[in-house]
Amino acid sequence: MLKKLLKEIISSYPLQFIGLILIVSTQAIFNTLSVIAVAPITDFLTESSSSELNPVTKYLFKIFPSLGLDFNLLTAFIFFGLFNILNGISKIILEYNLQRIKYDVLIHLLSDVLNKIFRARFLFFSQGEMGTILNSLNAEVHRIGENFVNIARFIANLVQASIFIFVPFFIDPRLSSIFVIVTAVLSLPLWFLNKISNSLGLKNLEKSNKSAGVLLELLNSSKIIVANARRKSSIELYRKVLIDHAKVGKKFKTLLVGAPELYGPIGIISALIAVYVGYLDGVSLTKISIILFSFTRLIPVIGLIIGNKTSISIFLPSYKQINDLREKAEKIKEKSGDIIFNGLKDEILFENISFKYPERDYALKNINIKLEKGKMTAIVGGSGSGKTTIIDLLLGLYEQENGTINIDGHNMQIYNLESFRNKIGYVPQDSQLFKSSIYENFIWSNPDASMNDINRVCKMANIDKFIENLPEKLETQLGDGGVRLSGGQRQRISLARALIRNPDILILDEATSSLDTRSEKLIQNSIEKLSGKITIICISHRLSTIKNADYVYVLNEGKISEEGSYDVLIKMPDGIFTKMIKDQNL
Repeated sequence: MLKKLLKEIISSYPLQFIGLILIVSTQAIFNTLSVIAVAPITDFLTESSSSELNPVTKYLFKIFPSLGLDFNLLTAFIFFGLFNILNGISKIILEYNLQRIKYDVLIHLLSDVLNKIFRARFLFFSQGEMGTILNSLNAEVHRIGENFVNIARFIANLVQASIFIFVPFFIDPRLSSIFVIVTAVLSLPLWFLNKISNSLGLKNLEKSNKSAGVLLELLNSSKIIVANARRKSSIELYRKVLIDHAKVGKKFKTLLVGAPELYGPIGIISALIAVYVGYLDGVSLTKISIILFSFTRLIPVIGLIIGNKTSISIFLPSYKQINDLREKAEKIKEKSGDIIFNGLKDEILFENISFKYPERDYALKNINIKLEKGKMTAIVGGSGSGKTTIIDLLLGLYEQENGTINIDGHNMQIYNLESFRNKIGYVPQDSQLFKSSIYENFIWSNPDASMNDINRVCKMANIDKFIENLPEKLETQLGDGGVRLSGGQRQRISLARALIRNPDILILDEATSSLDTRSEKLIQNSIEKLSGKITIICISHRLSTIKNADYVYVLNEGKISEEGSYDVLIKMPDGIFTKMIKDQNL
């Protein structure tokens, strides 16, 4: 899984990765020089004779005079300080580039995941775990970004550790070997923490998905929770989920932070043992100083390497979940043809259409429907009769199991879905307005719309006077989902937003089902203005809105039970449509 992530990122950002390697190499060089620079300082302070001088000091005594400079204790201090400053600057540059790559990774992953999700059939959303999807996009992708930085740091730290261990090995292989062996022996028990870290990472991911799902459900149900005085029980439910998450999270974070901390004491003990052996063997103070300084630099780097490794192993379940989402979305990718749909010329035919949702009975059974251009066709029936499913099939959100949908004599599947949807204005029962201004909602639907276009559709939707009376008019902010407006106002803005697309086909899916009488009348008036100008498909169980329909289909348990004009259907004394009329006192 880790190889897959690295391959994906490196292939997407090869230049950034090459740049990162160069920066890591540069920092490693400065790190090495800052360690080596200790040698002449030690020689000067111990007043070593020329025969006892460290090879590094001897080399510098040759180089500096050739540059016209004196080499003394002050020069050695400047030499040491300069490389430490350069080392610090290179660390800052490295960190900046790590953060830059991190956000490149985040943007790449989020864009790719969203692209695949929105190209999948609607089944991905209707059958998916929204808590898992939300947590993946909100938290787990960010964790992957952070841990990709850890991967880069892991590589950088390995390079630095190799250099820090090379210097003392070059100075005294025996003492360096003692340090490595003692460190390995003392660290052996800690390597068993990897299995625990993998298990905790997976459990933490599961709990995070669950808490995100519960929170999403509570926020979406806020109105009904407050209205039913269930605040305390709802908060308590979420609190229990958080407590359950915290039990795993505490262990998860402790291991993540604690494991590297144990390497500090282990490294110090190993370094002291190696230095003590050197002292007993009569190793020069200069050599011991360089070895000790190298080990001092090496110890925290080892801790970082272990921390990076632990963090990487823990985050792999996050990447697997993101990758699983992408693969699942890719498997149920929408089918789309190549021919651009330029507009409805004649009719849309549903021929022997059958459809069922996964693990459920058939929602539609052998449906035959004709939707004629320029006509208003109503599809009515009780809840669960299959009305909205017909619209979902027409929009290409689902794919029928049997039968064909023909548009102007051609199978719908030959058309490019996006081009077909661009010719549709869709007004659902729960009009979802965006958290922005009225104007921005219109422009989202049609970026090329002019002010004349906006004014025109507002009049058609009978919302123009309401907007004109608002203090900020079209710039009025709507709040989350248009919460600052009434149901009727939201629905009329939603209708105007659909009309500004200049659609060939207008779909009204239960657009008046939850409205008061006045709001319903305003929507009806708007529909009447459009009658004959565009093709209208009206889904409804409130029959007052479809009196002017050219043709009506009555659905019952997924089948068409009756069809005909409004006037013909109401004359059927024992018909389902007539019963619906009586039930609604029309």
